[in-house]
Amino acid sequence: MLLETIIIILLGILAGVFTGLIPGIHNNMIAQIVLLNAGILLLFFSLNDLIIFIICVGLVHSFTSFIPAILFGVPSEDSSMSILPAHQLVLKGKAYEAIFLSSIGSLFGMFFAFFIVIIAYFYLENAYNLAKNYIAYFLIFVVLLLILLEEDIN
Repeated sequence: MLLETIIIILLGILAGVFTGLIPGIHNNMIAQIVLLNAGILLLFFSLNDLIIFIICVGLVHSFTSFIPAILFGVPSEDSSMSILPAHQLVLKGKAYEAIFLSSIGSLFGMFFAFFIVIIAYFYLENAYNLAKNYIAYFLIFVVLLLILLEEDIN
């Protein structure tokens, strides 16, 4: 059981590195392949193992996807604006520094998101219980506001 999970984690890391370093291949493609073949994969692996695999792919992809964007100048659609300062460092001959700074930024972002999720876990249930009676009214208000603020195309 433990060995199987370690193998799944290592395969997820390899798949995440693959999707991160090859421009045009996204981690969602790997997740779709896993989900399309879930019937067969569930004969060999548990559902938790497949979930761990997909999470590992996404996590490693988020750390490695900026490397081709920095080195080749081929950013993905979600990192095109954030990669410009790193590209300026590459033009100055500091590509490794740009990769290091991006890695540190990803690491701090991951830790920050982890703490936000922990805090949200404890407070969102109470916030939902307070707001659940008013959600329909809020959505109606937002839809009406969007309709009223829409500019005429003609």
